[in-house]
Order: sequence, then C-alpha cells, then structure tokens
Amino acid sequence: MHRLQLLGGASVVGPDGPLGGAIAQRQRLAFLAVLSGAPTGLVSRDKLLALLWSDLDAGRARKALSNALYVIKKELGEESVSAVGDDLRLDKEAVSVDALEFESAVRAGDLEEAVSLYAGPYLEGVHVKDAPEFEKWADGERDRLAALYAEALEGLATAAAEKGELTEAADWWQQLAVTDPFSSRIALALMESLAAAGDRAGALRYARVHTTLLREEFEADPDPAVTELEERLRHEAAGPVATPPQTEPLTPASPTDSITPPAKPAQPGAVPAQTTRATEASSDGGAGAAGFVSRSQDPRKPGSPEAIFGRALNRFGRQRLVQWGLAYLAGAWFILQVMDILSEAWGLSQGIQQGAFILLFFGFLLTLVLVWYHGEEGRQRVSGPELLIIAALLVIAGGVLSVARPSAQADDPTEFTASSIEADGRLTVAVLPFQNFSPDPEDAYFADGIHEEILSKLSRISSLRVISRSSVMQFREDRPTVPEMAALLGAEYFLEGSARIVGGLVRLTAQLIRGDDEHVWSADYDHPLVLDSLIAVQSRIADSVAARLRTTLTEEERAEISRSPTDNLEAYELYLRGRFLWNQRTEPDMRRALGVFEEAIALDSLYALAYVGVANVYLTLLSWDFLRSEEALPNAEEALERALTLNPLLGEAHTAMGSVLESRGDGAEAFAEFQRALELSPDYATGHHWYAIFLAKQGYFDDAQTHIRFARGLDPLSRMIAANHGWVLYLARDYEGALVQLEALTQREPTFAYGWSALGETYAEMGRLEEGIEAVGRSFELEPWPNVILQLARLHALAGNTDYARAIVEDVHPSHDPLREAQVFVALGEWDRALELLEEGIR
Repeated sequence: MHRLQLLGGASVVGPDGPLGGAIAQRQRLAFLAVLSGAPTGLVSRDKLLALLWSDLDAGRARKALSNALYVIKKELGEESVSAVGDDLRLDKEAVSVDALEFESAVRAGDLEEAVSLYAGPYLEGVHVKDAPEFEKWADGERDRLAALYAEALEGLATAAAEKGELTEAADWWQQLAVTDPFSSRIALALMESLAAAGDRAGALRYARVHTTLLREEFEADPDPAVTELEERLRHEAAGPVATPPQTEPLTPASPTDSITPPAKPAQPGAVPAQTTRATEASSDGGAGAAGFVSRSQDPRKPGSPEAIFGRALNRFGRQRLVQWGLAYLAGAWFILQVMDILSEAWGLSQGIQQGAFILLFFGFLLTLVLVWYHGEEGRQRVSGPELLIIAALLVIAGGVLSVARPSAQADDPTEFTASSIEADGRLTVAVLPFQNFSPDPEDAYFADGIHEEILSKLSRISSLRVISRSSVMQFREDRPTVPEMAALLGAEYFLEGSARIVGGLVRLTAQLIRGDDEHVWSADYDHPLVLDSLIAVQSRIADSVAARLRTTLTEEERAEISRSPTDNLEAYELYLRGRFLWNQRTEPDMRRALGVFEEAIALDSLYALAYVGVANVYLTLLSWDFLRSEEALPNAEEALERALTLNPLLGEAHTAMGSVLESRGDGAEAFAEFQRALELSPDYATGHHWYAIFLAKQGYFDDAQTHIRFARGLDPLSRMIAANHGWVLYLARDYEGALVQLEALTQREPTFAYGWSALGETYAEMGRLEEGIEAVGRSFELEPWPNVILQLARLHALAGNTDYARAIVEDVHPSHDPLREAQVFVALGEWDRALELLEEGIR
C-alpha cells in the first residue's frame, strides 16, 4: 500500500520509502492532492483541468491530464485511480492520505492522534507553476486544516485544565501559541495556564515576547487584558493561582486580534524566528524563549543546545540574512540573463560565462559572511522590506529580459529538427557520412562503417546530443552548405571525414565544423590496417571532438569509447560490411547482410554486435513483409538472447528484444525491455521510435507522442519516423493530425511507399475512400509489398468493388499476413473466412 503525505509538504511513500521520479513532480502530487481532497470522493476531469492546466489549450490540457494519470497508475497501480463516467476517484484502500486521517481523528474526538498526524501546513512548499486556481484551492485547504489543528490544540488544553493537569494544559497552549504568536486571546490563555501551573516567570516572559512581537511587526499594542494580567502577576505574591476560566472558540476577541492576520501554523514545538528575535530584545535576553518550548527543557542554561540555537536564530533574524540572500540571488539572476543575451550578440565564450557563474557563486558566500559579521541591525542603511522590494524588481527585470529577447518564428508543425525538442543544455553534433577515397570502390563499406562507429562512440557521451544516422546519410551524395544542414538538423557542430585504404595502411581524416561554417579542428591519422589501431583512432577522434566542445567524459564513457567489440579484424570488417548491406534496405542486400553477419560470428562466436545484426535483419525482413513471423521471430529472438548473454548493456539489443516480445504478445515483458533500452541508450532514436509505436498500440497515446517527437528530434530527416508519427496519431484516432503529418511527408518524399500506404489508411478512416485507394495504389506502384496489395483489396471492398477485391486476394503472395487478409474478408462480409484467418494468425 502507498501513502500520500500532504501535511508539512507533499510526497508519496511506498513500501520501500519515498517514491521519486515522475510521480514526485509537483503537478502529479497536486493532482493526487485534489483527488484526495474531494468531499464526495469524485473529481471531474474539467475541474482538474481548470485547477492544474488552465494555461494550456483544451487539447494539450487533456493530454497533460492523461499523461499524469498514466504515470500515477503506473507507479501506484491501476486500481489507485478509477474512472466513474467523466469523474475520477482516488481509491483510499490502495492509497492512504495523512490529511484525511487527520480530519477523521478530529471528527472522532481523538485529538492527540490528530495533533500527532499534523506534521505541518498542508502542501507546505508545493507550488505549481501557471496554476493560480490550484494555489487558491490549496490556500483554502491549508487554512481549513490549520483551523482544525488549532481547535484540536485548544480542545486538548481545555480538557487538561478540567482534569487539573495544569502543566499539560500549559504545554498545549504553548503549541497553539506557536501557530499564532500574534493572537492576544491565545496569549492571555497561555499566560493564565502558566501561572496556574506555578510558572509566573514563564507567563511574564511570554507577555513580553507577545508585546514585543506586536510592536515590531505591526506597531500595535497588546490587548489591555494581557497588560492587566501581566501587571497583576508582577504584584501577586508567590502561591497557587486558580485554574484559568474556559476560553471562547477561536475567533478574534480583541481589536488586536481582528487586525492581525493569523500566522501559518508550524510543527508542534517549533520556534519561529520572530519569537526568538523578540525574546532577545526583552529584558531576559535569550532566556525569554522559554515561553515557546516545552517546559521539560531548560533554555536558561547558558551552554545548553537550546540556548545556543536560540542565540544563532536571533542573530540570523537581526542580520536580515534571508533578505540579503534573496536580493543577491535576484541580482545574480538578472546579471546571468544579461550575459545570456550578450553571449548571443557578442559571441561570448563558454569559459567567460562559466567564470562569471563561479564569481557570482563565491560572491554569494562572501555576501552572507559579510552580512553575518558586519550587518548588525541599526547599522544597515537598507531595511528588510526595502531589500525584498529590490529583489522583486530585479526578478521582474530579469524575467522581462528572458521573455523580450528575439525569438525565432514558429516552426511548421510538420517540420521537425533537433531544436524541436525541449532544450536540455547539451550541444548537438551531426556526424556526416565519411567519404571513400580508396582506389577500390568496393571499399565504400569501410568508410561507411567507420562513420557509423564514430557516430556510435560519440552517442555514448551523455553530455552530447548526436543526430541519428538515417538523417545524416541523406547528405552522402548531395551535401548542402553547413549552415543549410544546421537549419535542417538543428545541429551546432558537424564532424566530417574520409577513409582511404591502400595496401595494408589506413588513412582517416576528420574535421570539426561549427554550424556557421567555421572550422574548429582537423586531424589526419595514418595507421596500419590492424584492429587495435582502428579502435584507438576512433576513440581519439571521439575524444578530440569532446575536448574541442569542452565536454568532460566520465570514466565509464571513456572506457566504453575505447572498448573493442571484437579481437578479430576480419570479423570486424565483415560486421562493417553487414551493416552497410543492411542499411541498403532492399531484400537482396538484407539477405546478403544476414550471411555476412553469420560469417563474422563464425570467426568470433563472442561478437555480441554481430548477433544484434542478425536479429535486426530478421526483424526488418519481417516488417517489410519479406519473411513470415514464424520464420523471423524465433531466429531474431535466439540471436538477441545470445547477444544479451554476452553483453547485457547493449541498448540496441534490448530495443530489438522489446519488438520481438511485442510481436509475441508479451506486453509486460516488452515494456520492461523498451524501458531498459532507453535507460542504457537514452538518445537512441530507434528505441524511442519503436517504443512509441508499442505505447500507441497499448493505448498510451500521450506517452507515444512524447517518444515519437523525441525520436524525430534525434533523427529529424528520417522518413520512417515521420511516417510513424502520423501512424501514432492514426492509432489515437486523431485522423486530422495524422493527415497533416502524412500529407506533408508524401509531398516531401513522393517516392516513399510506406508514407502513401499510411496516408491511404487515414483517408479511408475519414470516409475518403477514393483518395485512400489512390494513395495505396501509389504505394503499390512504388513497392509492390504483399501487405499493400491486401490493403488495396480491403479499400476496394469497402468502396463496393467486391469482385475486384476478391481477384486481388486470389493473387496474393504466399507470405501474406493473415491479419491483413482477414480485414479484407471482414470488408467483404465473409465472417467465417475472416475468423479462420485470424485463428491461423494466432497459431
């Protein structure tokens, strides 16, 4: 069972302790708080949208709500939140809530239990950005629960007094005084209780504390009754004092109370800064704090921890350390905003910006030290409120600068670049295809393989963001200018190079270019055609790029970059050749790649990447309808199991295994494999791409959108990812959105068969059958895949061309997809044949 703790902060605690990650984000905690606080137990989705996502349009707000609900159910269990129509309900059996238990204890009269549950103000420190309605709601709940807490304390104090337990009654009144040290009515009750318990000195000290607080904070005098009681206690002889009379309920009882806003309640026994400051100002010095702590302590001992802490806290308040700190931080933020703008205009180096940050950091520490030792109250020319006003003005000015800077024009929703993804502070690098300068054109595989290996090594550096291969490979033959490629890919730096094999020697060249076409670094490497030398050169190139970009490699990253995947040069060359053939994506080349990967394995049976190559070929042949699942899946799974046995840290292998398990219908295991793949390779575009399709098939459309967009940012020119972006929208029944993506893709890539196929399906679901038939026909002309033939037959059947649809089915390729063929017979109304085919597919 999980526990939602909302008093004194906000967190979710599981069997093994507090939960972190996505569930611990403030908006998710606020979501749970609203659900738990519903008087009827039900909260409408519209109310949640109005409270938490009022700054978003209706579509984005509902997607945000759906995403939050998905995270909550994933972390707390599907049963944690249930839907009743358009309302949501938090299952209190699955998730306990401390605030609800506190209220229940108050209603049941178990006041001591209630006070023990109240760990602090409701949702203390939890603020949700751009959600003013939620803040109002939270403030209301906070005040309501604080009032219940105050009533519980007063009830305990009154009950203790009635039993004659005068010391306990005074302790309860002390805790209540902490929640509202400005209330003269509470002050009067506390003084009477202390006097009744025989502690007249404590009552007098608290009178001075209360009087000083009111005068310092509000320039107001205490209630006359407090002054009268103070005078009477001063002149009374020592002796027992009658039990204090019953107090009225917690409502303002004096002019002072009516003008004084109630302070936020603190944890029982806490000592507010105002109290200790006022105490030290009294005639008893630091010992005056006794009226605010448990009477079992003796803060009057000079060397006691309480006295030392009290003196430090007093000085902390007198020096206005908080106000000075806030003013400094606001000023530093303003300076950083100015430098950010100047860095764009003047091209300030990263070193200058880092130096400024270091100076500001140590300046902050120096300011705190100077204020602590030389900022005695009375010597400071600037008051506390003035410091806060200065801080606010600097924050506003910095905010205006951050918003007012020139912004780029809005992107076309159908165009994606790496800059489309939310910036994460990392530099983006594109590794362009290496040119083959070898005399033998057949050695092109080597240049292509070296390019892919260096790209892979740079991708392992977590502080860099590397554009995926399929996007950069579009510039193999026709290469635009560097600024044009920077605009298309969203890259800030480009690495280009060449490879040349002559005899037994290899020459590699590499150069790093900035997005504005300025050359940053270049180098030539001549080495014998030996595996160790090749791996060392690749590592040196990756290391040099990282150094030029001022990127620090971790020890793990450095070890990963320098690791050799095999000890056999011939096997390594075969692996490079196999990757080259597989990337051609034609059936003959992919079948040749399969044989080449198997040759590499024959030479080195411990070559994990070669097994991944085998699996990828089988999965691609399956997805392109060149193999049936009963032939492709077992072989792919066997190869991946071997690869993961040899190296369980291969993110590519886990991604492929997720695809295999999904095809087998094992959704839970597939989910775990995809998650593991992204943990190991967070910038692997194919991992996000395949995971997005899997999530969409499972119905998690918001998360699928997140991952497919991230994949497009990493691989912005991949037409397959762009097509599947449309397909994810199609599966979510957002046909208009799918149409926008797929029409743009087919205009941009008119020879891409799969784009036309997906567009045809979208047209059909929108009732535009003639356009759907035309689009799928175009796909068939470009690439006569078996599944496209069946897709065309289905659309003709839906359009009423039943004879033509049957004729197409009769001529279908023997490696047909039973699901596709069953869809044709459903469209024809032949249910028995459709069921036979579906049963065949299940087998």
